[in-house]
Amino acid sequence: VLLPLQFDHISPASADRIAVALGEKYGYMSSAFEWVIQPQWETADDFHHHAACVSDGSEISVIDENGKKLISIPDSSEKRVFISEYIAVYDESKKTIALMNRSGKVVLCLDNAIIDIEAQVNDGLLPIGIAHTSKIDYGYLNLDTGDVTIDQQWHEIENYEDGFAIVCCAKNERYGVGDTNGDYIIEPKYSVISRIEEVNGIYFETEIAAEDGQHHYIFNSFGEEVQ
Repeated sequence: VLLPLQFDHISPASADRIAVALGEKYGYMSSAFEWVIQPQWETADDFHHHAACVSDGSEISVIDENGKKLISIPDSSEKRVFISEYIAVYDESKKTIALMNRSGKVVLCLDNAIIDIEAQVNDGLLPIGIAHTSKIDYGYLNLDTGDVTIDQQWHEIENYEDGFAIVCCAKNERYGVGDTNGDYIIEPKYSVISRIEEVNGIYFETEIAAEDGQHHYIFNSFGEEVQ
């Protein structure tokens, strides 16, 4: 068993796999610091849903927990990979999303796609936009089911966190909070919404302008006003 002090970089444990750099190459170790996948890549991400994204400088691959390649694509700074039950590859230069299963078969292609630099897969949902001539429709790509939901009423969307996402309605440019079913727990009528995480739960602080000034309200994750 090697000691952690011998390594150049150690990532937090993820699914009993730790990305470790030895010299200039990355591999994966178990939580007992035993090699599971030998160092061979220039970059190695954490495991999610029993898969991880790695690169040898010329090729990006998604591997399983034993190092078997699930998919491989040419490496490029223009490409981003998102992993859940399905694997999404976004080509920023071509504005395309290819959704693949674990065998590498493409099951869905989206053109004119936009993915924000801060977009993440949470609760299996990836926020995306589809560009048209005069507007952008926003929605979510479900990497657990392979479904996509584009809602023309959204003007702006954020990442899901713990089952909730802050969204902006295109019709009135007001903010609300939606759940993973696409239902509002807080209707889109506020000028500002921010998320607050407390020990006893998740809350949303809202602000709305009125003739007599700014009004502030606090809602819990059930959409109930608590202040």
